[in-house]
Order: sequence, then C-alpha cells, then structure tokens
Amino acid sequence: MSSGFTPVDLGPRLTILASDFKAPVTNRASFGIARALGPSASLFLSGVVRHTKNLPERRDLNLPTEAVYVDQYGRAFYGEPVRVGELLRAVPGTNRRFAEFDAVSAVSSSATSTYWGITAGIEERVDNVLRFTGSYTYSRTRDNWLGALGGAPLEALPPFPGSQELGDWADGVSSLDVPHRAAVATELTLPFVRVVHIGGRYRMESGRPFTPGMGPAIDANGDGVAGNDPAFVDGAVDGVQALLDRHDCLRQNVGHFAERNSCRDPMRQWVDAWLTLDIPGRNGINARLTVQALNLGGAGGRIYDHALYRLDPNGALVVDNAAGTVNIPLVANPHFLEPLFQAPDPPRARITLTVEF
Repeated sequence: MSSGFTPVDLGPRLTILASDFKAPVTNRASFGIARALGPSASLFLSGVVRHTKNLPERRDLNLPTEAVYVDQYGRAFYGEPVRVGELLRAVPGTNRRFAEFDAVSAVSSSATSTYWGITAGIEERVDNVLRFTGSYTYSRTRDNWLGALGGAPLEALPPFPGSQELGDWADGVSSLDVPHRAAVATELTLPFVRVVHIGGRYRMESGRPFTPGMGPAIDANGDGVAGNDPAFVDGAVDGVQALLDRHDCLRQNVGHFAERNSCRDPMRQWVDAWLTLDIPGRNGINARLTVQALNLGGAGGRIYDHALYRLDPNGALVVDNAAGTVNIPLVANPHFLEPLFQAPDPPRARITLTVEF
C-alpha cells in the first residue's frame, strides 16, 4: 500500500449515452373545486398527481469490477485507501479501470419520479377594503433520481455501486420533496384613499431533505467522489449518542446505513410587503405602480452541516491486505445540522409598473 498521494496528471472525463437513453415522459392528472362561503368568501381545493419516467441516471464505468477492500460496516472501497490529515481518499489510479480517463460515465434513462399534492385555500373580502387569502399544500415526492438537484454530475453516482443488498437504496424520498407549504397574505385598501393598497405576506415551507453523510474530506467508498456517501449510523462511535438524543431522524437509522433523505433541514420562512398605487388614466388607459419589499428579516439562505462524521484525529487508518478490510477511524461531528454559514440573502426591492389599455 502506498503511504501517500502520488502526483498524477488526471485524464479527461468521458460521458456516453446508454442504449436505452430516452427523453423524459410525464403523465399528469389534476382536479380543482371551489365553493362560495357567503357573499364575500370562497374556498378552493385542488390536487395533482404526476409521474415521470426516463429520467437520467448516471453510472460509473471507470471503477474496478470488484471492490478492493470492505470497511467495518460492509461498505465496498474501490482502490487503495490513504489518509492525509483529515482527508481520506483512494490512491489516484488505484480506483480506475481506464487510467487515461479521470471519469467514465454512462447516462441511462432508468430513473422515475412520482409526485402528488393537495392544496386547500380560502379567500375573503371585507367591504372591498380588506382582502385575506390563505393556502396550505401537503405533497410528497418519491424517486430514484440521484441527480434531481442538478449539482456536480459525479455527485449523482450511486454510493453503493454493484451492491445487490443496497441496490434499491436510491428509491425513496426525493431530494425535491417539500411536504408542507403554507402562505397567508392580507391587503388593505385605504378607505379614504381608494387608490392606495398596503399588503403583506408570510410564507413557509418544509426544509430540504438530506442524507446524513460523511465529512466533505472523506471519500468513504473510494470512488473518487466525496459527498455521495451515506453514513452508517453507529451508536458506539464517540459522540454519536449525543446526536441521537437530539435528532429523531438519526435514531430511526441506528444500526444501518442512513436511508436516502431521511433527515431534513429546519423549516424555511419568508416575509414580504408591498404598496400599490392605482393611477387612473384617460381613454380607458389605467396604470398600477407596485413597490415590493421581499425577504424582510433576511430569512432563508442558510447552509447546514449534513456530515455525521469526521475522521478521528487520534485514530489510525487500519488496512488489512490479507483480509481485504479497512477500518476508518471516525468521530461524530458535533456541528451536525447546525448552520455552516449564512448565504447572502438580503432583503430585496422590486418596482413594477403595469399599464392596461
């Protein structure tokens, strides 16, 4: 085994379309009903079911046909593992079939996605002065589409290539799944100045789902991609028990690899406000000027830490060539699901002029 990284010139990447590649196809059904609740209020209910097939799925053709090692949790490791400080990787070249290429991928059309959602809402007007609207949507999205968020292409590679036992790991909660959405808005027309309207809106939605994983410096399966490796939730690892006490999503995964998107970021919220001025015109020409203040309070924009583990600074990487096993020293990440940083998302202003004629 090599004792460190050997500088190499990485080859180009090659992506090919599999023979079954097709354009996505979506089947959709929807319904909607509305009912008046007196002279000034109405209630509506709508729903939609959508199924999409032939979504792109990426497979790594450049990995060895068989894993070189197996870690303490039974995860296959492709290549010769090496640790440098907080970094764990396969020695470059040892996890590749075609040395002249850094990555060789095939894109097929085998992924599918199913979405359904129901929305209920109410609208009420009081003497043409006060308008109130509210809506709530409950929906679910399931798929086996690892590239749903459209990030780095190689991060869409399956984390358990060639594994029969975990071959269906990708089939579960979608990365686009947002079960709860709600919005409440009100607008006041000034009773003595009918051309002026003042309004505000509050919106919320469930946090984005994610899979508890390894630290960004840990390539746990040696496939050359860090960030696509789910964590095995081991209550015996130092510090994990404290995290289990705080996060229900981890407790349901104890003793096995974390299910896809089994955890979720905190709820997201936004507050908006606006002022509208109706400008009467002549000859049937009218205008409306709207000034909006969006994202008051700076809600949103937080990026959370999804890594359950870091490399144990006091532990050693133990490789048994005879047995074909590797023991990766791990310690719990005490900052799991805490904000990494606040991405820039300041309040914004928007001015709109609408002319009708």
